[in-house]
Amino acid sequence: MQRERINRYTSIVVVAKRARQIIDGVPPVVTGAATKPVTIAIEELESGKIHWNQKKPV
Repeated sequence: MQRERINRYTSIVVVAKRARQIIDGVPPVVTGAATKPVTIAIEELESGKIHWNQKKPV
């Protein structure tokens, strides 16, 4: 299965929202050496563990 490519803006928003969840206490879904929430969120995005629904403009 080929992963669809997302644009930079979307990936930044997704990582920022996920990092906020991690800061608020939601446990990370990947294990690694990273300790900063943004770095953890980036690793989750790169590994394909973050899923989101993109709304189409009206």
